[in-house]
Amino acid sequence: MQTPSLVTRPAFRVIGMQWQQSDGGTIAQLWTRFVPRIPEIQGVQSANSYGVCDAHPDGSWRYIAGLEVAADAAVPAGMVAIDIPAQHYAVVEHHGPVQGLPDTFSAAYTEWLPEAGLVAVPGIEFELVDSRFLGPEHPDSVVELYIPVNMDATDDDA
Repeated sequence: MQTPSLVTRPAFRVIGMQWQQSDGGTIAQLWTRFVPRIPEIQGVQSANSYGVCDAHPDGSWRYIAGLEVAADAAVPAGMVAIDIPAQHYAVVEHHGPVQGLPDTFSAAYTEWLPEAGLVAVPGIEFELVDSRFLGPEHPDSVVELYIPVNMDATDDDA
């Protein structure tokens, strides 16, 4: 079991390419299309990549493969921007091939957050991909998962 770490992130912007449930293909194919287009993005703030999960009220969602950029960065043709609000997050790590990410998210929501006394809240969750990511199939790859939480709920229980 992992014990989530808690962080507060200020608002930030991501520009990248999106995939929606109604689109053909897969998220892996989205990343394959996105990576060659990275040089088109201006105002990049770090070497990290983001996989942003943006849920909609109707139950649908979109996934954006992107980079953190300056707030005024231009959006290249065929790409989208998403502004991620300031938020408290529980952070857990996924180790291994990316195909196991859904299992790590599930364990975080059903086991690790409740065990830590944390309450997930609706909001934008994301994957942070940094230098520890060694490839989508690499057994030693690490991806950080950021899950919005209500920090006030943990304070009330103390």
